[in-house]
Formats: sequence, C-alpha cells, structure tokens
Amino acid sequence: PAGPRPNGAGLARHLPGHERPRAPPAPGEAEAPAPPERPYRCGECGKAFKGSSGLRYHLRDHTGERPYTCATCGKSFKRSSLLQTHLRVHTGLRAFRCAQCGLTFKWASHYQYHLRQHSGERPYRCPACPKAFKNSSSLRRHRHTHTGDAPGTASCSYLGRAGRGRQRGCRWLG
Repeated sequence: PAGPRPNGAGLARHLPGHERPRAPPAPGEAEAPAPPERPYRCGECGKAFKGSSGLRYHLRDHTGERPYTCATCGKSFKRSSLLQTHLRVHTGLRAFRCAQCGLTFKWASHYQYHLRQHSGERPYRCPACPKAFKNSSSLRRHRHTHTGDAPGTASCSYLGRAGRGRQRGCRWLG
C-alpha cells in the first residue's frame, strides 16, 4: 500500500498539537518527565498521553500506519472509529436527528450547526469586535476582515469592501 493519504479533517485535528513549539531533546539532554496525568510520552516528538492507546494511535501519525481500510473505496484510517464514521458516506446512514424539525444528518458537526439555527447560539466570538458566529470557519473567514491577509481576497471598489467574488455578491470579482 502507498503511504498515508492526505486527510483534511484529520490534519485539522492533528495540527493543534503543534501550536506550541516542541522539539525532541538534543542527544545527552535530559527529557522532562511527563506530567503524572499524561505518563505515556512519544519518543519521536515528545507529546504526552493519558493512556497507552492514545500513544499507540499517535504513533501512527509518525509511521503512517492506517490498519483500518474501507472495503468499498479503499480509504484507510488509523482508528476503527474513524472508519465507522467514514462508512456513512457509503451507507447513507443519518445517525443524527433534530428533535425540533425532524431533519437528519450524517455528521455530528452538521447536526450541531443545524441546532444553532433553532437556538440562535453563536459561540464563536471575534476577539477584535463584538461579532459572533455559529461555526469556527465563519469566524476564521471574518477575522481576515481585521487582518487583511486572506489569500484570494481583493478590494472591490464597486462594493467598497473586500470580497470573495460571487460569494459576497460582487459580479466584478466573481
């Protein structure tokens, strides 16, 4: 089998572990002991885990091992639970049902977002202004209005603001 396949969702879950700079100790340097609540430490990168299974799954990030393979499409996963979630793509199983309106969803994240349509909850708050959003991706997109560093954005003289083409309703950028 080929090496590990890129997986956007998996990568998004993996990257927060790298927000703090970590480097393995130099040869001869003493490694700091793992905190008592996380006694299982990765020898490759130093990340610590509460249980041995967490470390075992993490090591698969380094080795690329993905022992659970979908019989339908061949995509492989490092955890059996991730394979089970993936199978909904093929089975159409919609495991999440809204008690208020009856809509069903394959993915927990879509269900959670939908529930916010009913409740009006906006838990993702912008640290730079009073705006709040129903999901993290909307907040991330909004934050570029403060920094101006969004790739692919352009200022529209017609609308007088930054925009992403037709997504923002500007015929000149789309």
